[in-house]
Parts: sequence; structure tokens; C-alpha cells
Amino acid sequence: MALNFPDPSQSPYVDPVSGLKYVYNSSVGGWEAAIQPPVIVSGTGAPADVEIEGFLYLDTGSSTLYCYRSGQWIPVSSGGGNDGDLAVEVGSIAPNIDLQVQGNLWWDTIGGQLYICYVDADSKQWVPASPTLGAGMNANVITQDTAPAGPVEGDIWFNTTNDVLYVYHDDQWVPTQATTAAIDRITGSSPIVAVQTGTTVDVSITQASTTAQGSARYANNNEINNATAVDAALTPARFATSLKTGYVRSYLNTAAEGNGEIHYGVIQLADETEVAAGLNKTKAVTPFTLGKGIGALGTPVGTIIAYAGAAAPKGYLLCDGSQIPLGVGIVQGVEADFTELHTVISTYYAGDGITHLLPDLRGEFLRGWSNGRTGVDAGRQIGSFQLDSAQNPACTSTVSDGSTTTLHGVREESSAVNPDGETRPRNVAILYCIKY
Repeated sequence: MALNFPDPSQSPYVDPVSGLKYVYNSSVGGWEAAIQPPVIVSGTGAPADVEIEGFLYLDTGSSTLYCYRSGQWIPVSSGGGNDGDLAVEVGSIAPNIDLQVQGNLWWDTIGGQLYICYVDADSKQWVPASPTLGAGMNANVITQDTAPAGPVEGDIWFNTTNDVLYVYHDDQWVPTQATTAAIDRITGSSPIVAVQTGTTVDVSITQASTTAQGSARYANNNEINNATAVDAALTPARFATSLKTGYVRSYLNTAAEGNGEIHYGVIQLADETEVAAGLNKTKAVTPFTLGKGIGALGTPVGTIIAYAGAAAPKGYLLCDGSQIPLGVGIVQGVEADFTELHTVISTYYAGDGITHLLPDLRGEFLRGWSNGRTGVDAGRQIGSFQLDSAQNPACTSTVSDGSTTTLHGVREESSAVNPDGETRPRNVAILYCIKY
């Protein structure tokens, strides 16, 4: 059969003799059948020049659809529809579905697709009778235990060996679902136990004991605090919480004395007040609280002593006017926490009301603060400095006529009388130190 195709611009083209529809494929530069297999519409009998396996032929005279199979045209439906036979409609517009019965066929001459009328419980619809595979493509479905030979794109193969469905794509068979290997046997090693009954396998874990591994639960807070559970595990975090909240007595003996017996365990630390009171027999004393306690008992911070040595003893500073920091610092080469001393001396010895200085007692006599006493050293403030002074002496003399004369002595400023420039009693040089 020779065909005379028109200009490519007139694509698509329907051959008036065979009824075949063609489209122009610009990628190959030629005409191709638009559908596969096509339907040949003829009212003059079966086309003698078309003998292609799978082609369809519609006899418009009898409205019967034929399929070319094994060298002959075989009817696949009878036309008419008036005697209960199925009808085949051919056209570019879907026939009125309300007038159709289940099984009627419609060939869409535009899309090249065969539809079948399907009636469900409450509606009718045209359903594609076969997938549109494109020009020159026929999908085959093969069921066997080995991969089919000579597959083409889109072929489907059901593997009867592993019951997996494959699709041939990009030159390989691609499984449509993941395969799962079968489990032949399940065994358990202690503490895992596997018991099979028929096709059912029950897996369990034995309970842990002091001699065997197994499953165990975690102890709750009450069980940890009271140390009552013998079959529950203890986690580090909950044990730490129990220690912090004071429930350690459930696990350790409290240190105590009595009858020469020694108890090893956790002890409580005494505070400064308890150290100063000296009554508690079951608490420990740290060097820091001991120092504070001793200070509270007899030598409080800020106490000034006269020391016979040339350097301040341990726990003391020289009264040399050094500045005292608030908190930890270094004074006279000593590193310590000077918070309490800083508070005691305040700014009494600085003169500016701001700086915290030690009293500078080098070469000075000490005098008790009058602290409001009437008529004695009035108007003084604690820590204030005072220069030396001498009170003028008074004496009475009797002259020859029996009269008396009161003489008031005058302080002698002459260097011949006061060569050292100060008024002083007899004394010994000593080192004044202050407790920090």
C-alpha cells in the first residue's frame, strides 16, 4: 500500500483509504502512525491491504469491531445495540453516556483512545479500555520464573519465583516493590528467649538477678531514698539527687563517737556559730571555720595587739596604714579574704570618708576613745589623730611680808630644755598588729 503524505505542516494526516491517522515526527524527519494499534473505519469490508497483528477494523455497515489476529479479522463485538448487543461508537466527541449500556465502546478519533462504558452503583462513565502507550509501543505482561527475552520499554514481568512485579525501564528490569527476605529461624541467647509455636514466635527477656543477666526496671525516688528495693536499678542522676536532698543516711552510717567504736560514713560540717559554742560532738570543723570560731571566742577580727616581734604573727597585719580591699586580696604579702576586716575598720582611719585604711600606729601611743564621756577628750571620733600637748603648771610662793603670789608656768619651747621636739613619758618601742 503506497501512501502520498502531504506537506508536514498539515500534520496530523488521515489516510482516506485505510483510515489510519499519521503525525509528522520532526526529530526523525518522517511520518509516523499516531496510534498503535489503530482502528480502520470502512464500510466496504475488511481492508485487504492491512495485515498487521493487533490492528482494529470497524465495519460501519454492521457496527462490528474486528481485531486482526493470527492472519484473520476476528470480531470482538457486534453492532447495533437494539437487540441487547453492545454498540461501538466512533467519533471525536464522547457519546451521551446516559444512552449507553455497560460494555459499549467508543473510539476517540482525536486522541486515538478506546473507551468502554462502565456502570457502577450510582453512575456511568467512559473508562479507557487500554493505556495510551504512544506511537510504536506495545506493553506486554509476562508471567514466568525467568526474565523475558527481548523486552521493550514498558513491558511488565511478574516473577513467579519471588512474587515480585517488574517493569522494564532504561534497559533493565526494575522491581515495583521492595523485596523482603524470609526468616527461616529465630533463636535467642540468654537472657533473650524465643519460643516458636507453629508459625508464631514469641520473644521475651528473662528477669535479671544477682547472678544472671536480664531485664530490670529503674528504681523510683522513694525506693532510692528509703533503700528498700532489691530488684531495681539505681541511676547516677537519681542517686546524686538523693545525696543532695539528705537521704544519704539510707546508704551510709553517720560518723559518731562512742565506746571506742569507729563508724565510717558521711559527716556534717559545723558552722562558725557551732564552733564558737563548742558543744556539738558529731560535726567536723574545717580550718576556715576553726579560724573564725577562735576569733569569735577570744580574738575577733580588728583586735589590736602589742607584739614583741619585729614582724606580724600569723593571722595579723602590721598597723601601718595599709589599704584593705573588699574581699580576697593581698595586703603586706598576705593573700586572704579581708571582707570582715574591711567592714570593721570602715573609713575611720583614712580621713577622707572613702578609703578603708588600717590605723597607722607606728611610733604612736594609744588612747581610749571617750565615746561621749563628759569632760574628757570631748569631741573626738574613733580613729581620729591628735597632736601632743602640755598643760601649763601653776604654783604658789610666799614672800617675806607674808603675802602669796600664784605663778603660772609657761611651756618651754627652747631646744635647750626640749631637745627632742616632743613631750613623752618613759617608754619601750613595741609592734602594734591587727587581727584580720
